[in-house]
Amino acid sequence: MNALEKLISDNNFKEISNYLFYFEDKEDELRNMIEPLCDGYGLTIIYIIAEMAYSRKIPFWFNQAGYFLAFNFSHIDGAQRMSLAMFKKSFDIDPTDVSTLTALLDFREPPEIILTDNEYEYYSTLLKQNFNKERK
Repeated sequence: MNALEKLISDNNFKEISNYLFYFEDKEDELRNMIEPLCDGYGLTIIYIIAEMAYSRKIPFWFNQAGYFLAFNFSHIDGAQRMSLAMFKKSFDIDPTDVSTLTALLDFREPPEIILTDNEYEYYSTLLKQNFNKERK
């Protein structure tokens, strides 16, 4: 049992958040630690990450919530729309982040096409503008 799993099984939600703060901007480490726990504790983890995102207003946490919803919970009705909402919230905080814009455009692809034509056009235009800025 790793440290995160122990905190979850002890219902120590405040300490879970404190523990996860260490992984802010350490995406690969965070995902490697959390993904094996998604089957047993997935919704708890999503809830805590979403709480962290809303309290800290940092795109990283919204993107992580969006990622886990899209990839680990796609079998749950509504998970893709919740994922889209998380990425949109991240976009609201930092509309120039290329990875967030790319993630938003992914919602125009199967298996669940939920991004509207207008949204797709809007985000793809912004992505082109921001990509060109990064290349200069």
